[in-house]
Amino acid sequence: MLKTLSIILLFMYYNVIAIEFDDKEFEQYLLSQDCAKIFGSDLNLSPDLNGNGVIEQEEAIQIVELSISDFPREYDIKSVLDLNYFPHLRDLT
Repeated sequence: MLKTLSIILLFMYYNVIAIEFDDKEFEQYLLSQDCAKIFGSDLNLSPDLNGNGVIEQEEAIQIVELSISDFPREYDIKSVLDLNYFPHLRDLT
């Protein structure tokens, strides 16, 4: 019984749901910047809160602010429609 419970918990821990961004340049920009703030924090953080190289749904729902006004020229961002993945976003600068 304990072994089965351990396997289930490990599966739940490693079962991440990564967001599939339509605009890969926008995704790369977000992954390369400390441009997010989460509930209850004034720190600028990477939207990849756990540092695993992808932005997961669990991470996106914690983000309340994104600073995306200074897109570097190397990013050919075509759309910000992927902002829909951040349901609690209340400030975009």
